[in-house]
Amino acid sequence: MSDTTVGLQVNNRNARSQVPMKVAAASKILSGTFTVVNKATGGLEVYKTSTLTNRYYAGFAAESVDNSAGLIGEKLAAVFVDGEFECAFSGTFTQASVGLPAYANDNHTCLAGAYSTNRLRAGTVSQYISSTLGMVRIDNHTLTGATI
Repeated sequence: MSDTTVGLQVNNRNARSQVPMKVAAASKILSGTFTVVNKATGGLEVYKTSTLTNRYYAGFAAESVDNSAGLIGEKLAAVFVDGEFECAFSGTFTQASVGLPAYANDNHTCLAGAYSTNRLRAGTVSQYISSTLGMVRIDNHTLTGATI
């Protein structure tokens, strides 16, 4: 799969906490995507496997915000930092995947139990729905400040 370029409506449950975060300069946040914070600037960005140096996982974008013509912090984006989110899965995904770590494969899909360079841990697989769809619990994985 590849990065989405449009906001997504994503099913969720138990998503209680949204944190407003400063959108990075010249950036666009897309609803339903994984987000990271640039540790050097403090700006929120959409997760990209190609640019993870000095970033940490923020959470799941609750809304789309276009700051492509603005400076850092000119706009804020709400980010879910807890709850469970429906996620498309690539690779092998079975009922046995429940409880395994879920890693972001791109800005909106996951890999279960697989880790490689330039992947952030998005959460833990909490439910198997089908061979390509599951729920990911993001509690305790967001805003840790751990560099990817």
